[in-house]
Amino acid sequence: MNVKKITLIILIAIALIVLNFLGRSGDRKNEKLTILVTGILQGYISPIEIRQTNDSRQIGGLHFLGSSAIELKTQTEAEGGSFLWVDNGDNFSGTPDSYYTQGEAVARIMDCLPFDAVTLGNREFDYGRDVLSRLIAGKDM
Repeated sequence: MNVKKITLIILIAIALIVLNFLGRSGDRKNEKLTILVTGILQGYISPIEIRQTNDSRQIGGLHFLGSSAIELKTQTEAEGGSFLWVDNGDNFSGTPDSYYTQGEAVARIMDCLPFDAVTLGNREFDYGRDVLSRLIAGKDM
Protein backbone atom coordinates (compact mmCIF):
# COMPACT_ATOMS: atom_id res chain seq x y z
CA MET A 1 0.00 0.00 0.00
CA ASN A 2 1.47 3.35 -0.97
CA VAL A 3 1.70 6.50 1.15
CA LYS A 4 -1.21 8.23 -0.62
CA LYS A 5 -3.56 5.33 0.12
CA ILE A 6 -2.46 5.14 3.76
CA THR A 7 -2.91 8.90 4.16
CA LEU A 8 -6.36 8.71 2.61
CA ILE A 9 -7.36 5.87 4.93
CA ILE A 10 -6.14 7.82 7.97
CA LEU A 11 -8.02 10.96 6.88
CA ILE A 12 -11.21 8.97 6.30
CA ALA A 13 -10.85 7.34 9.72
CA ILE A 14 -10.40 10.72 11.41
CA ALA A 15 -13.38 12.14 9.51
CA LEU A 16 -15.54 9.19 10.61
CA ILE A 17 -14.45 9.68 14.21
CA VAL A 18 -15.32 13.39 14.05
CA LEU A 19 -18.68 12.69 12.40
CA ASN A 20 -19.50 10.04 14.99
CA PHE A 21 -18.43 12.42 17.72
CA LEU A 22 -20.64 15.20 16.35
CA GLY A 23 -23.52 12.78 15.92
CA ARG A 24 -23.51 12.10 19.66
CA SER A 25 -24.03 15.78 20.42
CA GLY A 26 -27.77 15.58 19.73
CA ASP A 27 -29.59 18.76 18.78
CA ARG A 28 -27.05 21.20 20.23
CA LYS A 29 -26.43 23.55 17.31
CA ASN A 30 -23.70 25.84 18.61
CA GLU A 31 -21.65 23.35 20.56
CA LYS A 32 -17.93 23.99 20.71
CA LEU A 33 -15.75 21.16 19.41
CA THR A 34 -12.09 21.26 20.37
CA ILE A 35 -9.80 18.96 18.39
CA LEU A 36 -6.31 18.48 19.79
CA VAL A 37 -3.84 16.97 17.33
CA THR A 38 -0.50 15.81 18.71
CA GLY A 39 2.36 13.65 17.54
CA ILE A 40 6.08 13.15 17.10
CA LEU A 41 6.72 12.67 20.81
CA GLN A 42 9.83 10.66 19.83
CA GLY A 43 10.03 8.90 23.19
CA TYR A 44 10.21 12.01 25.37
CA ILE A 45 8.54 10.84 28.55
CA SER A 46 10.32 13.41 30.69
CA PRO A 47 10.59 17.11 29.91
CA ILE A 48 13.84 18.55 28.59
CA GLU A 49 15.61 21.48 30.19
CA ILE A 50 16.06 24.63 28.16
CA ARG A 51 18.82 26.88 29.44
CA GLN A 52 18.88 30.51 28.53
CA THR A 53 21.16 33.30 29.70
CA ASN A 54 19.50 34.02 33.05
CA ASP A 55 16.85 31.35 33.12
CA SER A 56 16.28 27.67 32.70
CA ARG A 57 12.98 25.87 32.36
CA GLN A 58 11.64 22.47 31.47
CA ILE A 59 9.39 21.95 28.47
CA GLY A 60 7.66 19.07 26.76
CA GLY A 61 7.47 15.45 27.71
CA LEU A 62 4.54 13.09 28.00
CA HIS A 63 3.65 14.32 31.49
CA PHE A 64 3.26 17.91 30.27
CA LEU A 65 1.40 16.80 27.15
CA GLY A 66 -0.97 14.58 29.11
CA SER A 67 -1.70 17.06 31.88
CA SER A 68 -2.23 19.88 29.37
CA ALA A 69 -4.59 17.75 27.27
CA ILE A 70 -6.58 16.65 30.32
CA GLU A 71 -6.84 20.27 31.49
CA LEU A 72 -8.06 21.38 28.03
CA LYS A 73 -10.55 18.50 27.88
CA THR A 74 -11.89 19.30 31.37
CA GLN A 75 -12.25 23.00 30.54
CA THR A 76 -13.94 22.32 27.18
CA GLU A 77 -16.42 19.86 28.68
CA ALA A 78 -17.14 22.18 31.65
CA GLU A 79 -18.12 24.85 29.11
CA GLY A 80 -20.52 22.39 27.46
CA GLY A 81 -18.28 21.56 24.51
CA SER A 82 -16.86 18.34 23.15
CA PHE A 83 -13.22 17.33 23.01
CA LEU A 84 -11.42 15.04 20.56
CA TRP A 85 -7.75 14.07 20.95
CA VAL A 86 -6.01 12.56 17.92
CA ASP A 87 -2.33 11.61 17.93
CA ASN A 88 -0.34 11.25 14.69
CA GLY A 89 2.25 8.76 15.91
CA ASP A 90 6.05 8.75 15.94
CA ASN A 91 6.00 8.25 19.68
CA PHE A 92 7.72 4.98 20.62
CA SER A 93 11.41 5.69 20.07
CA GLY A 94 13.95 8.49 20.24
CA THR A 95 15.23 8.58 23.83
CA PRO A 96 17.18 6.17 26.06
CA ASP A 97 13.99 5.37 28.03
CA SER A 98 12.16 4.40 24.90
CA TYR A 99 15.08 2.48 23.36
CA TYR A 100 15.77 0.52 26.54
CA THR A 101 12.12 -0.59 26.84
CA GLN A 102 11.53 -0.88 23.07
CA GLY A 103 8.72 1.65 23.32
CA GLU A 104 6.91 -0.06 26.18
CA ALA A 105 7.52 2.78 28.66
CA VAL A 106 5.91 5.26 26.27
CA ALA A 107 3.05 2.90 25.37
CA ARG A 108 2.20 2.25 29.03
CA ILE A 109 1.96 5.96 29.80
CA MET A 110 0.00 6.66 26.61
CA ASP A 111 -2.46 3.95 27.60
CA CYS A 112 -3.35 5.98 30.70
CA LEU A 113 -4.23 9.08 28.68
CA PRO A 114 -7.63 9.79 27.10
CA PHE A 115 -6.71 9.61 23.40
CA ASP A 116 -9.67 9.24 21.05
CA ALA A 117 -7.51 7.99 18.17
CA VAL A 118 -3.82 7.21 17.63
CA THR A 119 -2.23 6.54 14.26
CA LEU A 120 1.10 4.82 13.64
CA GLY A 121 4.13 6.73 12.48
CA ASN A 122 7.38 5.31 11.15
CA ARG A 123 8.97 5.35 14.66
CA GLU A 124 6.43 2.78 15.87
CA PHE A 125 8.09 0.28 13.50
CA ASP A 126 11.66 0.89 14.79
CA TYR A 127 11.64 -2.31 16.86
CA GLY A 128 9.92 -4.48 14.26
CA ARG A 129 6.39 -5.67 13.65
CA ASP A 130 6.44 -8.26 16.43
CA VAL A 131 7.24 -5.67 19.12
CA LEU A 132 4.68 -3.25 17.66
CA SER A 133 2.02 -5.97 17.63
CA ARG A 134 2.81 -6.79 21.26
CA LEU A 135 2.58 -3.14 22.28
CA ILE A 136 -0.75 -2.67 20.50
CA ALA A 137 -2.24 -5.96 21.73
CA GLY A 138 -1.55 -5.01 25.34
CA LYS A 139 -2.90 -1.49 25.02
CA ASP A 140 -6.19 0.20 24.25
CA MET A 141 -4.73 2.56 21.67
